[in-house]
Amino acid sequence: MAVFDGHGDDGHTCAEFAKKYLPELIQKGLANRTLQEKKQIENIDNSSNVIEDHERKDQEENTTENSAIDSEEIEEDERKDQEENTTENSDIDSKEIEEDKRKDSMLPGSNEIEQCCCDAHVECNRLMHEDDTVNDRLSGTTAISAFFNEGMMTVCNVGDSRAIMGKLKDEETASEKLQASALSIDQTPYRRDERERVKKAGARVLSLDQIDGKKTILENWDSLNLGEVVDQAGDPPRLWKQTEDYPGTGFTRSIGDQVADEIGAFAFPEIMTVKLDPSCKIVVLASDGVFEFLTNEQVIDMCAQFDDPLEACRAVASKSYKLWLETENRTDDISMICMFIDVKEDSSTD
Repeated sequence: MAVFDGHGDDGHTCAEFAKKYLPELIQKGLANRTLQEKKQIENIDNSSNVIEDHERKDQEENTTENSAIDSEEIEEDERKDQEENTTENSDIDSKEIEEDKRKDSMLPGSNEIEQCCCDAHVECNRLMHEDDTVNDRLSGTTAISAFFNEGMMTVCNVGDSRAIMGKLKDEETASEKLQASALSIDQTPYRRDERERVKKAGARVLSLDQIDGKKTILENWDSLNLGEVVDQAGDPPRLWKQTEDYPGTGFTRSIGDQVADEIGAFAFPEIMTVKLDPSCKIVVLASDGVFEFLTNEQVIDMCAQFDDPLEACRAVASKSYKLWLETENRTDDISMICMFIDVKEDSSTD
C-alpha cells in the first residue's frame, strides 16, 4: 500500500505515474531476483550432473584398466575406492542438504526486498524524467509505501509524507493505550544530515523570509523534531539553485522534480524493515497535509477510537482540514491510509 502526494502544476500527473509504475517495478524486480535464484540452482544442478557423468566415465575406464591387474591389486583398489566413495557421499549429502535449504527459501528475504524497492524508486524517477507526457521539471511526488512479507513490513519513504505505527505500550498490563512510533523520518531541510547532503550537491538552503531578506540567514532548524511537534513558525527551510530563486522545494527527496534533482533532491528511498508482533495494532501512511497541525501521537489516538479504519481516516482527514482552515486560507493535499492489523504469535498478519 502507498500514498503519493503530488506537488507543482503537474503534480497530479506525477503522482498517477508513480502510482502506476512503482508497484509494477517492485514486482518485476522481485520476480527477476526469484528467477535469477532459480537459474543459479539449476546451474548448480547441471554442474552436479556433469561431475557425476565424469565420475561415471572415470569409473568405467578404471574398471577396464583394472581387469588386467592381479586380484590383490583389485582388492586394494576397491578398498581405497570404498573409502573415497564414503567421503564423497558425505560431501554430496551435505551439498544436497544445503541445496534443499536454498530451495525452501526461494522467496526473497528482507534485504532483497529492500534492494528491489530502492532500485524501483530510482528507475521510476528515471522513467518519469524521460516521459514526454509528464512535465516534471518543477513538479513531482512524494512516495510512502509499506510492503508486507512473511510477518515483516518494509516501509519506503521518498519525501515528506509519513508512516507511523500504533503499538501497545505494555502487553503485560493489557493496556489499551497505543503509543505512536515513527516508521519514517521526513526528508526535509529541517534534518541536518539531509541539509548538508543537498548543500554538497549544490543547493542553497533558505526560508522564504531569508530569501526575501526579512530574516538573518541562520541555520537554526535542528531543534524541531517533526512528528513529535508541529512547525508553528510556518516558514520552513527550502532548496534553491545557487543563483536562482527556484525551485524552493520544502523536501530533500522526491520522484520527479528534475530541477531539484540537480541539486540533490533525488529519489533514493530511506527504508525501514520491522518485524510485526502482537503489540502492533495500527499502521498509518499519510501525506504531510495530515501532519501539518497534528502530531504522530494525536493521529494514532484518533484512529484508536474507531473499529473501522475507513471511519478513522475520515475523522483524521476532517480534523486536519478544519485545522488548515482555522490557521490559513488554504488547505494542503490530505491523503491517508489506515490499516488495523492483528498479528498472531507466529508473526503472520490478518
